[in-house]
Amino acid sequence: NVQIFVKSTGVVKMFGCNYSSRAGQLPSSKIPFVRVTQDGAVARHEMKFEDIVKSLIWSESGKTRKIPLRDLRLFRLSSQQCISSPLLSKDLRAEISHPSILPRPKAQCYLLDLDALKLLCRNNQVDVLYANESGPRRSAVNQFVQELRANLANSKSCNGADVGLSFELMVLEAALSTTVNKMYRQLELVEPLVDG
Repeated sequence: NVQIFVKSTGVVKMFGCNYSSRAGQLPSSKIPFVRVTQDGAVARHEMKFEDIVKSLIWSESGKTRKIPLRDLRLFRLSSQQCISSPLLSKDLRAEISHPSILPRPKAQCYLLDLDALKLLCRNNQVDVLYANESGPRRSAVNQFVQELRANLANSKSCNGADVGLSFELMVLEAALSTTVNKMYRQLELVEPLVDG
């Protein structure tokens, strides 16, 4: 059983981590990203959670709308940082992050969570959650960036015009390919143990 506590300050304490119930009280720590643009340029940067929310605004019926905070939960602290109690089961850890594709056409973006790859894709750039320390997320992000850049370079004709898939679909294809290749490598490691 998971318990959620709401304090009078408006901060929700869940899994031992504090998350705000209001955009004005979002965590102020910066989140590391790798940004890949449509032309293949790559840059590392950090963004505050609040800035991510502000960048996803659109107008509807004369009112300004923002993407719901629940959609950006994949950019929270990783589940391993939040869950440190040995009392919690592995089943609970598995429930925190399910692979998902969240298209948000009004905000002109989609969010993708494929275990180690967590990204926010717009029509001209993709921001991929990055890990400053080496590990599975950093490795997956590096492989994804290499594959996406190769796909972008291959999609250009000799005149420099785009040929083939849109940028958003190329991002999705590279993310799925990176994840499947990672699973094949894991299978190669386990297969001799199963067959033997």
